[in-house]
Amino acid sequence: MPLIHSEAPEMEAMRQFLNAAPVGLMQINGLGEIELINAATASLLMPALHRVQQVQLSNLFVALAPWAPQLAAQVANFRAAHGSVVKGLHLELPSQPSGDAVQHLELSVEKLGEDRYFATLTDLTLQRQAEAAQRRVLELQLENRQLLQVSRMKNRFVATMSHELRTPLHAVIGFADLLRSGTVSADSPEHGDFVTQIATSGRHLLHLIDDVLDLSKLEAGKLEFFPEAAHLPVLVQEVLDVLRPIALGKQLPVEVEIAPDLGELFIDPARLKQVLFNYLSNAIKFTPAGGQVRVRACAEGAAQFRLEVHDTGIGIKAQDLPRLFVDFQQLESDRNRRYEGTGVGLALTRRLVEAQGGSVGVTSQPGVRTVFHAVLNRRHAVPVTDSMPAARLSGR
Repeated sequence: MPLIHSEAPEMEAMRQFLNAAPVGLMQINGLGEIELINAATASLLMPALHRVQQVQLSNLFVALAPWAPQLAAQVANFRAAHGSVVKGLHLELPSQPSGDAVQHLELSVEKLGEDRYFATLTDLTLQRQAEAAQRRVLELQLENRQLLQVSRMKNRFVATMSHELRTPLHAVIGFADLLRSGTVSADSPEHGDFVTQIATSGRHLLHLIDDVLDLSKLEAGKLEFFPEAAHLPVLVQEVLDVLRPIALGKQLPVEVEIAPDLGELFIDPARLKQVLFNYLSNAIKFTPAGGQVRVRACAEGAAQFRLEVHDTGIGIKAQDLPRLFVDFQQLESDRNRRYEGTGVGLALTRRLVEAQGGSVGVTSQPGVRTVFHAVLNRRHAVPVTDSMPAARLSGR
């Protein structure tokens, strides 16, 4: 394949000019034969040129095809029309006959006349490398911001969890000390109240620790599910029995509406109670005295059921909805906290439901109502993958 050359002085100057061009140049006749190339073309296509037996552009395309499969259509068009134009075809070729380094080229073929075509080959390697480096910089910046955000959220979670643990611990220690000191006689009404407070605080501590442990197991993919036959009304009642004292203290009646055609379920009852407990405890927490809370369950198609918890509480702003179900997220800032909580419950609920092939969601109108829901399969067949028994929702 001849390089551009000439002995005439004026043509020699043109040859030097074209060979000095950083862009590859090729002259092609009407038969698709490459008549002339400049030095840049020879340099850019050196690995492929070694494989070309004839000086036809179609053969050059064939030589390039292993690195640019999309050339097959261009080859067919070129052979059919002896020079269909090619516009900005991106090629990725090895920069050496052997090696992993890649050069990025852009090939264009323009028709000059009846029997002439002119091809340009532009090296975009440095541009693509710069673009890749810029993308990597942006990715690293995003990762850094995400890591900082996660770090802030975890620090906030640790501080919140410390507060949440200290409060019931102080109650347990305080009431236990009073009982141990003998200040309160065993047959007095206060004695029973103190014992009840200790038990309640202990269950609250267990609930907090269980949630954190379950979340860590889900992170590691080690949380187990144990499906068994279960009746939803029974499970709902068990959760209500635990939360009823809190609801009564706020004068919140909890209504239950379960579709009679829902029938028996085959699920992990402890995990379902955990989901309902998190939803219902939030509804009671964020609903003022005199409000309403309702648990509703119905069929969702032939294979699933839908569990909903309605409340007439403070509601959630539209811009805050995406922050729900996120690990360690709380909608209240540290300075404006009015409600207790660690920010783990909803995130754990989402993970528990999704791990069983279900989905969660929420709709809310601030100051009017909020509805949290979970959609789950009626029958689960989740295999046990670990010998360690999962933490249960004891007494909830």
